[in-house]
Amino acid sequence: MKRGMFRQIFFAGMVGVSLGIGVTGDAITNQADSEGKIKLIPHESPTDPKDPAAPSEPQEPIDPNNPATDNIGPLSLDVVPNGFYFGAQKMYHAAHKYYAVGTVDHKQYVQVADNRDGSYGWTLKVRQDGYLRTKKSAYTLKGATLFLPIGEARNRNNYEGAAEIDPDLTTHGVEVTNEEKIIFSAPNDASKKAGKSVSTNSWQSQSVSLTIPKDTAREGEYSNKIYWILTDGGPTN
Repeated sequence: MKRGMFRQIFFAGMVGVSLGIGVTGDAITNQADSEGKIKLIPHESPTDPKDPAAPSEPQEPIDPNNPATDNIGPLSLDVVPNGFYFGAQKMYHAAHKYYAVGTVDHKQYVQVADNRDGSYGWTLKVRQDGYLRTKKSAYTLKGATLFLPIGEARNRNNYEGAAEIDPDLTTHGVEVTNEEKIIFSAPNDASKKAGKSVSTNSWQSQSVSLTIPKDTAREGEYSNKIYWILTDGGPTN
């Protein structure tokens, strides 16, 4: 036991001596300095569409169903769906639910970029400009409800793989009405820093539905506008 302890102490001392020699053996003969410099300015240019399943990657190929808005930052709404299309459908006088036309596994999505300095939290809301209506007769499908399903939220800063969902971002399934409703948000919480860089909320396009109440349907071609509103600050309700 004593011999072992002696060897450990001896070798430790040897290591200490060799390190001391390495530090004191370098001689400085010349010295100079150079400057590193950068000026950071607000991010006020548009952010290109990203892949909603991998927000660190660009949208390739470009998807006309999810076009760029070209809104400028530093807090910007970059992508929204081009529209919600249900095609030509049979008319029912009972209440009936229709599902949007789309290809299998095609995603619709919204994209928010947050490159602000020292500000946290944002809220994206959605509303319609009125019930679906015809251009010729102005007849409206009163009570007809567009439903957007709950989506998958991802963030570029927290993305580590295709299955990575950001738990600090909140998505909602929304019945779109004439009043603004929250569909996507990041909390106003500096400790979490959620929603910075690029965030996406995506859903299957064929999961979008339209319900027309009983005794409402009438032959015709109907349309309306859907508005998306991005505001500073996390949700308050």
